[in-house]
Amino acid sequence: SISVRKRVTFFSTKKADERPKIEAVGIMAAAPSRGCEEFQVFLACQGLLGTEKKIVHLKPDAKVRDARQAFGRPMRQEVVVDENGYQLSEDDDVSQHATDCRASFQFKYDLRRELERGYSGASGQGAGVVPPPSGEQACEHFKVFMSCVGYLGVDKRLVTMPRGATVGDAKRAFGRPMRQQRVVNAEGFMVSSEDALWLHSRGCGVDIAFK
Repeated sequence: SISVRKRVTFFSTKKADERPKIEAVGIMAAAPSRGCEEFQVFLACQGLLGTEKKIVHLKPDAKVRDARQAFGRPMRQEVVVDENGYQLSEDDDVSQHATDCRASFQFKYDLRRELERGYSGASGQGAGVVPPPSGEQACEHFKVFMSCVGYLGVDKRLVTMPRGATVGDAKRAFGRPMRQQRVVNAEGFMVSSEDALWLHSRGCGVDIAFK
């Protein structure tokens, strides 16, 4: 018998260099909010003993400085950053940093500038002490925000002190005895009980803590 073998060759119609097509997807930055009737702005003021937060509503043409004024009280924190930590100008429009008509700003201390001011707690005398802003001595009274830091928590008081009052006067006005001997200002620098309040005041407001 005769055996017959056939060779059959199959040819692929797919080209060897064909690859699956992958489309690159770009990341688009969020465009500034335009056409908003108002902005909902989340504010955070970072202080010595914690962070105070508020939510305010601003007009469509509001600036970053308007957000600071809307916080409701004076603050010494000079630096303004957005939610990603980028420093902003107070002349910026809120709309530049808003998404879906919402924005988040944080107010922080400029630590380098505070150090350059040279607060030494030496009752306003000595090298490196920079005079406070003009007008503080003319305040008729001071709003003094006091915190007594203890082992179990922080006891807070808000008192109003007359012109000429000292840090020691504010401590006595706290309303109870305390064993805490150290007094620090909003930046954490020790101050003297003999210091006049206006030495550590901004906008007729003073922040001190007893530790």
